[in-house]
Amino acid sequence: MAAGDPDRILGVIDHIESEVRRTRPDLSYAAENPRMPFSEVRFFRSIEVYLRAGTQARYEEQLKALVALHERHGTQTSFFVSSAVQGSGPSLRISIPARDAADFFAEYQAMEDRLGEERQALLVEMNPLARRLEWASRVVRRDLGYQPN
Repeated sequence: MAAGDPDRILGVIDHIESEVRRTRPDLSYAAENPRMPFSEVRFFRSIEVYLRAGTQARYEEQLKALVALHERHGTQTSFFVSSAVQGSGPSLRISIPARDAADFFAEYQAMEDRLGEERQALLVEMNPLARRLEWASRVVRRDLGYQPN
């Protein structure tokens, strides 16, 4: 087999996807007093939102209501939203930073308790707008990052 032979990857790679995303600060929540500096973030828990056709505007309005809820309660955990511009990925991705998985789950439970029924009511309205929701855990590997000069 030659070095550039595509048959070399058979059985190693299941599939490859490509997507172009844009950040959505209008749908994201940046805590005024974050519970940790961004330099300590080593983990993200993401919700991949695959929306039903024609529901994106309604879902985005509900996300804005969720941001307002976090602002009213002064939640210290931020979340970041990006939307698909092109590709086969989710319509929206909501990413929540944490130090590690244990930190995420402890803080997420505390946040759910603080925001209570109001948050739950928003989710009851939002979830039917999605055809699928997937949770993904992502570990930050700064040692593999590249920042061009």
